Amino acid sequence: MLLGLSRFCNSRDQESEEGLTIQRDFLKGNEALAYGALRAGLNAYFAYPITPSSEIPETLAKEFRNPNYREFKVFLQAASELEAINMVIGAASTGVKVMTATSGPGFSLKQEGLSYAAGMEVPFLVVDVNRAGHERRRTWRVSQHRPCTKLRTGDGIISRTGVLTRIQV
Repeated sequence: MLLGLSRFCNSRDQESEEGLTIQRDFLKGNEALAYGALRAGLNAYFAYPITPSSEIPETLAKEFRNPNYREFKVFLQAASELEAINMVIGAASTGVKVMTATSGPGFSLKQEGLSYAAGMEVPFLVVDVNRAGHERRRTWRVSQHRPCTKLRTGDGIISRTGVLTRIQV
C-alpha cells in the first residue's frame, strides 16, 4: 500500500494515534510500480504498449506534467520493442533515470539491446510484467522459466540482474 497519492481510487480514511487523518490508497501492482518510479525521480519513459504491462504507461501518462513529479520530462511511445530499448540506452547514456516496461515476448525482442547496454554499463530499469499462469503440460504448479530467463539475459554477460517474483513481493 502507498500513502497519500494524488489519484482517484478506492480509499479509506483512518485515524492515527495523534488524531490526524491518514489516507490509504489501494493500487494495482503496475500502478504502484509507476508511482514508485516517479517518486524515485524517473526522468524518461520509453515503451511499446503491450499487455499486461499497459497499466504502467497509462499511470505515467496520467501523471505526466504533474507538478509533484517535476523530474518526469519525457514520455514517449515507441513503434517497436527494439526502438524502445534503443531509446532507453540513448537516454541512459546521458545520465538520466530512464525506464521501460514490457511483457515476455517484448523482453525477448530486447535481448540484443540489453547485451549492448551491458557492454556500455549504463544503468536503467526494464520491467517485465507477466500474467500468472501455469506451464504447459504441468498444470499443477506455477511456471519458473520466466525469472530464469531474466537471470541469464543478454547473452549471459549481464551479471547484476535483479528479479522479483510475485512470491517475493
